[in-house]
Amino acid sequence: MMDVVEKIMRYCAYQERCTSEVENKLNVLTDNVLERNKIMKMLVDDGFVDDRRYAEIFTKSKIHQQHWGRLKITLALKNKRIATEIINEVLSEIDEDEQIEILERLIRSKKIEEQDVFKRRVKIVRYAMSKGYTRNQIEQVLNKTKYL
Repeated sequence: MMDVVEKIMRYCAYQERCTSEVENKLNVLTDNVLERNKIMKMLVDDGFVDDRRYAEIFTKSKIHQQHWGRLKITLALKNKRIATEIINEVLSEIDEDEQIEILERLIRSKKIEEQDVFKRRVKIVRYAMSKGYTRNQIEQVLNKTKYL
């Protein structure tokens, strides 16, 4: 058991992990359900695993490095089985003005070789929606921007 505990502690210390990632790793390392539950409880109690902390770091990372919007972040966190209450708390901390600025930079940097203004606008909307921004945010930026 100590070998499994050491491996999983190193796994958690390497980078921030959510409960589901640690559970998946534990499933690979040991077949014993009681041992997995005991190790998981110990990791949570000792602060190695904290879904709230994970969600905060994940959200900030995705916003600033990959320029994701709220919708895509929400979906990714749900796929990681983070509790809805935690997701809502973390997303409520996102600065809406910052999201609009990021979206504006994202749209300006997108090179679309389309002469037809309507088709170009549709492509921009589709791209921004794939990044997880809402239709309202996209329209707000497109109306404000002289990109089109």
